[in-house]
Amino acid sequence: MRIGPKASIAHGVVIHGPCVIGEESFVALRTVIYSATIKDFVWVGMGSIIMRATIPSHIMVPAGAVIRSQEDARFFRTTHVKEQNYQKDVLVACHNIRQAYKALDVTQEQ
Repeated sequence: MRIGPKASIAHGVVIHGPCVIGEESFVALRTVIYSATIKDFVWVGMGSIIMRATIPSHIMVPAGAVIRSQEDARFFRTTHVKEQNYQKDVLVACHNIRQAYKALDVTQEQ
């Protein structure tokens, strides 16, 4: 399995390899990815199931979608600026949380 830089994987996601998740892709809550490739800058909506398919770059997979083959992956739209901005906001929020945890010094006496 390979997860690209700045990809966001939400809680409850199940990834069963071999899988590739591309750069700056967003995988929402409770998604299942099985033996699939998610290219760069893809938005995968909540509860989606993607198996044995490649999702091209800049595609929006809507919440609850079930993709069982490459044929199923052909009918989705490209991401809008609104979704792209949300992805960037998630990255910033995750970075801020990570930095806050790093700043905690649990060995310091109180």
